[in-house]
Amino acid sequence: MGYNVLICDDDRLSLKINQTYVEELSKKFKISTCLYCFNEIDDTYTETINKVKMDLILLDIDLKEINGLVLAKDLLKKNPWSVLIFITGYTEYALDAFDLLAFGYLAKPIDSSKFEKLFAKAIVQMQSVKYKRVDSLISFTIRKKQFTLRQTDIIYIEKVGQKIKIVTMQEEYEIYDTVTSLENKLGYLFLRISSSTIVNMQEIAILSSRQATLKTGENLIVGRTYSKRAKSLYSKFPKS
Repeated sequence: MGYNVLICDDDRLSLKINQTYVEELSKKFKISTCLYCFNEIDDTYTETINKVKMDLILLDIDLKEINGLVLAKDLLKKNPWSVLIFITGYTEYALDAFDLLAFGYLAKPIDSSKFEKLFAKAIVQMQSVKYKRVDSLISFTIRKKQFTLRQTDIIYIEKVGQKIKIVTMQEEYEIYDTVTSLENKLGYLFLRISSSTIVNMQEIAILSSRQATLKTGENLIVGRTYSKRAKSLYSKFPKS
């Protein structure tokens, strides 16, 4: 699943830093992003905005050509489902920013750890929007019959013998595939906790170094080599 990301900042250095953050975190969280970066609001910007639906907008409030708050209103009219994050060195804009229903706010100079936490939450929000628009589906075949599931319906996926078991709240499916192949098809909601198991983070009640306790009460083993990374990624996942 790919996401279009718009970054607007008239400071070239800040623009480059934000671009680098997004590129590095996209790799870390294993998502595909297409970046559109602008340091001025020109004809190329206008043409891009009219053609491309943006999933994430990183916007400096204090732009030379136009106030960022005014620009944000226009962007949200064109992209009502976008996740909007304001970036600025002027804290007095913060309340105005949130009045516009901005998803988040970052003050310059940007703290990389705060950027990462907000970016992780933004991914979940973008995924949620995609799911509501029925874009995030996974398909497979059993005995020549095609099945399609919403990814959010999956609780976990586990290798059992030569087959892969896909567990949902309603039903279980057994298919021939590999855990790695399915991991590459799934979105950010899914966490690999062992060589044989992938779990939907929304379905985890407790995650320890050795096991994941699901909201259903079921326990899944966490592999030793997967434990550190799994706990790190899960700690950044927004809990409902």
